[in-house]
This record gives sequence, C-alpha cells and structure tokens, in this order.
Amino acid sequence: MKNHFDRLAIAFSGFQTSTRNRPDGGILFEIKDGGGRKITRAISYLQLHNALQMEWLISSIRRDLAVLPEEAPAIAALQSQQRFDMPTYVSR
Repeated sequence: MKNHFDRLAIAFSGFQTSTRNRPDGGILFEIKDGGGRKITRAISYLQLHNALQMEWLISSIRRDLAVLPEEAPAIAALQSQQRFDMPTYVSR
C-alpha cells in the first residue's frame, strides 16, 4: 500500500473503507459507518499526491460523516485554507 492510501486508512480507522483505481490515476474512495451510511468520493491524482489537498479532503469527509452538529469539527479547523497573512501597506 502506498503512503496516501495509508493516510486515508489511518484517518478513518474506525470505519470500513475501500478504494478502486480510476483510469485517470485517481481513486474512488468509499467509506461506511456503523449505521450503514456510505460516502463515496472521487479523489484525483493531484489530491492523492499533494499533502495540503489531502488534509482538506480528510477534513471535508470528516465533516460529511458528522451526524450531529456537536460532532462537526471546530470552525477554526475548517478554516485551514488561509495559510498566509494579508498584505499590509505603509504610506510614506
């Protein structure tokens, strides 16, 4: 198993997961919870091989798995897309 498959398996260790290869180099990722709910995601090659995009993908799947609002991840965790400070301007 490759590193990106391990990362998905570890992130969702409490769930039943399966993957199928896609012709474009991506995968079809399927996850089932104990209640029989199933989520299927098409994951592109770029998402599999880019650490930041993999992090966002895992966060979005966790959000989708949250059944009750109190189980949803904190908003601060969902706002991880802002990775840099806003520019500042100084007048002379």
